[in-house]
Amino acid sequence: LDLDTLDNVEESSYHVGYDDGHHHGVLHGKFEGRSIGRTKGFELWEEVGYYESMSQTWLSLLDAQTSHPAALSRKQQKQRQQLVNLLSLIASFPMANTASSAVALGQEGSLGALQSHTPPHKAAQSGLIAKAQDEGEDVDAQLDILDHLERIRARYKSLCSVLGVRQRIRAADAEHEKASDGDGILSGARMAFVKGRAFNPEHLAF
Repeated sequence: LDLDTLDNVEESSYHVGYDDGHHHGVLHGKFEGRSIGRTKGFELWEEVGYYESMSQTWLSLLDAQTSHPAALSRKQQKQRQQLVNLLSLIASFPMANTASSAVALGQEGSLGALQSHTPPHKAAQSGLIAKAQDEGEDVDAQLDILDHLERIRARYKSLCSVLGVRQRIRAADAEHEKASDGDGILSGARMAFVKGRAFNPEHLAF
């Protein structure tokens, strides 16, 4: 009979219980994180995908009006430049957040992400692949998903102003949420305003 074992029975029970609880928590945390990540990831990429398809559509319409970009009017050239700039931001959007741990998250190179999300003819048209090759893969280590998303939203807002079209409700509400986060009334909900009255568009049934 080991007397040391009897003396340390409380500490031994503590370590056994802690190890069992830690293992259980790791498993549940992984399942919960995977579920939340899947949901939020879909929402994020649905938003970015909308911006990309909208920009590609407008760019195709502008390019279809003339055989050479130089023949466009000054307004159309400005619109085209805004479209190309937004597509460039979207093409370099990172697939993983490297701000926390570049090694653990396994961030892909900027060129790989660029080729995955930009159609070949559009990438060649705007010279995005060549730009990514010049900048190198080190650019990804300096990117943060949320910061990059805010830049895309700001560029999209500027693009809508140049094109003279209304912003998507979700993008417009994201700006309003950020501005009114401390009010306690609109925090946590995407609100829209019609004639001075606030309502949540998600409650509308179409």
